Amino acid sequence: MDVVKRAVIDLGGEVNISSKLGNGTTFSTTLPTSLNIIDSLIVRVGATEYAIPVTDLKEVVNLDDFKIETSTESAKMFNFRNQVVPIENLAKYLATNGSVTINEDEGRYSTPPGSLALIVEQQNKKIAFEVDKIVTQQPVVVRNFSSKVSQMKGIGGGTILGNGEPGLIINLKAIAESVNLQRNSEAS
Repeated sequence: MDVVKRAVIDLGGEVNISSKLGNGTTFSTTLPTSLNIIDSLIVRVGATEYAIPVTDLKEVVNLDDFKIETSTESAKMFNFRNQVVPIENLAKYLATNGSVTINEDEGRYSTPPGSLALIVEQQNKKIAFEVDKIVTQQPVVVRNFSSKVSQMKGIGGGTILGNGEPGLIINLKAIAESVNLQRNSEAS
């Protein structure tokens, strides 16, 4: 309860606890009306948990259900509803180490069994971002960062996760846009 109380107070709110013998205990929280609360998927990439707004996602898939192909450039992709969807490991864009490993002999990425991917659609192109684990789905309070941090591509803000730890809110659509721009410039 201390973790919750600290988080609520940090947001400018308050927690009230009242008990009556025989009636139980009532916990009530008051939060400022200026808070932005979004429904998020909490994912783990490496040892770190991140919040991904559900509105950014088209779908979540288990990559074991698909035949993963590799292009000549060692890029991974799969056929999803008659559309070729490239797979990117989210760890690559978050400066963290995920479970994806590189096969030294082939120079190709290998995916551990049970890998999950978050599908995002940006400019009518789908991209699947591979994550290590989906922890839970929960509403989170968005905390905006200073102007310098908020300019970082793919960071949508910060929050206090359900485990009481601070976490980043990831803007997958912004990351997908960067990936598409990079691919378009490489194709030119």
